[in-house]
Amino acid sequence: MTSIIDQQKTADAEYLRTVMPVLKDYVKTIVDGAELDRLKAVAERTGAVAELPLINALIAVRDAVTRKPAATAPPEHTQAGPAFVAVYRVRLQIIDKLVGGVPSSPSVIKSWLKTRLELGDRDLQELAEATLRERFPDRQPSADELAQAVLESGEAEVSVNGFKRASDGELVFEGRCVKAALKEWSNSAYPGVDFPSKKKIANGFRKGLMATLAERVFVPEIYIGLGVFEPTGVEERIKHVKTPQGPRSSINRVEYVERPILEFTVRVHDDFLSAEEWGRIWERGEDIGLGADRGRSDGKFELLAFDRQ
Repeated sequence: MTSIIDQQKTADAEYLRTVMPVLKDYVKTIVDGAELDRLKAVAERTGAVAELPLINALIAVRDAVTRKPAATAPPEHTQAGPAFVAVYRVRLQIIDKLVGGVPSSPSVIKSWLKTRLELGDRDLQELAEATLRERFPDRQPSADELAQAVLESGEAEVSVNGFKRASDGELVFEGRCVKAALKEWSNSAYPGVDFPSKKKIANGFRKGLMATLAERVFVPEIYIGLGVFEPTGVEERIKHVKTPQGPRSSINRVEYVERPILEFTVRVHDDFLSAEEWGRIWERGEDIGLGADRGRSDGKFELLAFDRQ
């Protein structure tokens, strides 16, 4: 009896080895993938509901034979797996001043010079009088011309740190600076290499949260508008620095905008942080601040929204 069963199993296995390749080739030949997809679309458009079960069965056979994966949504919309990207919209308001840290263009420096000359800045006034004697001995220039002449003289040694301008003139904050700030806040919230959701990334994952954010969290906006076309003002601030010649003090001039609202996007690959972890990061960010001169407590903000899209 056993030998008969074994013989039957052997015959069945041989039958499968012989027939299945032929069947697969036959199905591939008669069931064209693109044509089936087109046929299904036409049936759905024309309301031929009765034909759909057969078409769907043929598609299932095609996929089984050709091992064609089922259609999936683009990675950004995939709800599981390593390609998942969560998108958050952020809205925050600076409590007092957002200070610019980008060296300004000559036109911004010229505008500042013009304002200071009109206010009668004593040091600049002496330089302006010398420029008047050299450049305009026979006429009185406009304030704009005088500011330009003082700037071109090279004697003013004026620098103003401020904000970049968009093509329409709006003051902007750079998205890359927000990304850098997120890394700084995360390192303050979770220093070292341990954070609660670390195991969600991969077994044996070794990087700390700051390094992880650098690779998995992104701010896509190049520029974030501040909603104004001129700074609220320009402040002169004393900077104390150490040089090879010893401690030195210098005057730094900075543009600032009062209480702007910033709105931007945060894209998180794998959405690996919990709400509690994000809350801790944003809490540190509110206290540390954004922009330049954070050591003077500028740039502190209130988080108004952090909404997952």
